[in-house]
Amino acid sequence: MLPPVLPSGGVKFSDILDPAGPYKGSFIVADKLFEIVAFTPVGVTIMPSMIDIVPVSFGLPATGFDLQGQFSDVPGDGLTSGFTLQYNVTVLDPNKKIVDVNLLFNGTAVGQNSAITLKETIVDPMTANFLGQLDVFAFGDVPMSEWRMADGVDFGPPGFTKLNIVKDFSVFAGSTGNANASFIRQTFSQIPSPGVMWLAALGMGFGARRRR
Repeated sequence: MLPPVLPSGGVKFSDILDPAGPYKGSFIVADKLFEIVAFTPVGVTIMPSMIDIVPVSFGLPATGFDLQGQFSDVPGDGLTSGFTLQYNVTVLDPNKKIVDVNLLFNGTAVGQNSAITLKETIVDPMTANFLGQLDVFAFGDVPMSEWRMADGVDFGPPGFTKLNIVKDFSVFAGSTGNANASFIRQTFSQIPSPGVMWLAALGMGFGARRRR
């Protein structure tokens, strides 16, 4: 039995993780099944009850979810806040394959030693092969022009039915600064996309897809 579809307004991430709730660690966005494997908070400022998870679907191949909240750290306490999140994403239609993974956030960091980083490891769970790593970050003691707000990897055909993702998110505020973000966005593209399918049906033979 498939889990519920994530509603357009989103839900608390703690509701997704609740073993007694309707989601029991899994949810659906468009044609993709997301299964949470593990969530481990670091510190006390970013807990599941403080995070909203909201579906993202642009009507194109790119679908996924946002993690929304006040992702921050206590300045000057010398401790790091954050979390590790591991999950699987599966395309429910066996005729479609994931061909890219994209990551976006709005992190900022101010002051010496302040930093906010998100590293993401992508693995093929069928073979355990490493497929790529995404990195977004902001550092308080480097120019904003050197920050990275978005990253992505394009596998190309034939693509994958299922991926395993591990997110390592870290926020550290220096003694006289701050570091924070309010959203983290994850999206996936696939082939054949809905647009490709209807164009092909019209005999146009269009086979393009988005590439980063």
